[in-house]
Amino acid sequence: MVVVAGVLLLGAPLSGVWFAGEPFGPFLEFPPQTGRGASPVFSWIAFWSLAALIVTAVLPFAWRMFRTLSAPCAPIDRYTFPIWGWMALLWLVVAWTLAWTRFTGFDAFQQHTFVPLWLGYTAVVSALTVQRKGSSLLTRRPRRFALLFPLSALFWWFFEYLNRFVGNWYYVGIAELGPIEYTFFATLAFSTVLPAVASTAEWLDTMPRFRQAFGRWHPIQIPHPRPVAIIVLIVTAFSLAGLGALREYLYPLVWISPGLVIIALQALAGRRTVLAPLADGDWCGVATYSTAALICGFFWEMWNSGSLAHWEYSIPHVGAFRLFEMPVLGYAGYLSFGIECAVIAALALNGEKVKR
Repeated sequence: MVVVAGVLLLGAPLSGVWFAGEPFGPFLEFPPQTGRGASPVFSWIAFWSLAALIVTAVLPFAWRMFRTLSAPCAPIDRYTFPIWGWMALLWLVVAWTLAWTRFTGFDAFQQHTFVPLWLGYTAVVSALTVQRKGSSLLTRRPRRFALLFPLSALFWWFFEYLNRFVGNWYYVGIAELGPIEYTFFATLAFSTVLPAVASTAEWLDTMPRFRQAFGRWHPIQIPHPRPVAIIVLIVTAFSLAGLGALREYLYPLVWISPGLVIIALQALAGRRTVLAPLADGDWCGVATYSTAALICGFFWEMWNSGSLAHWEYSIPHVGAFRLFEMPVLGYAGYLSFGIECAVIAALALNGEKVKR
């Protein structure tokens, strides 16, 4: 399954480049070049069409949660906020201060504040989880939790690879870093993505409102899962190939297709997927991971906006109305990205319910 997934995820976009008659070289550079391309054209038609699609997808979940707010809520157990959580909070405040200021003598480290920020965030959220349920992934299964870091680095390097085809983001403030330095420090930064999202999802799952809203909702049962998985696999393979040929229009599929490829292959292999609970009407895993990625996305973009080394966006057709550097419609990508984080996190957690 790993080999098939690798061939599809890495090879399909290149097949689209071949179909378009473009050379492979620019898409295989490592580390990838981060220069900005031509400024994309804005389209009101594309903007409102995508906005309508996003609202249609999100509104049922938002309405479901809104209705739950008026219902009685089960009492929440409270534990002591751990001492290390207060230390992590102090660490986070210091890292935030250093990221957004330009102290004399700190120049050599100014580019590298991303990792301290997100280690602090992950520890604080884990401490909040301990306060709510007495343990967290960090304290309960530290070795499994540690596996999220290298897996996260590989995970995000793949998205950097896909970005070679769509060119939706690029990095500034890192021009003096050589290839080895860039690869090393980028890998460290990418390793914090999954731990942050998984920790946030677990914290959200301690909130009874999520269980009340999404624990027993609309079940989705697929009577013939294997044929459906084959169809999904074929469609997503073509969508990934389309990134190489029609990148200006298909770039949103970057945040959908990779996760579907893995889920489809797991279904064909007879393995349980992160979407399996939907058959019983349990949407908690989907809701918590999607919301967790959106929360992390907000902090990623906020902290990014004041940092020396940061990323910027070049989004075709819908790049206006920005919150920090991110176009406002782009935040919807974090919702589907959360599901992909759940898929990959499950590989490391190995048996522990992803949403807990």
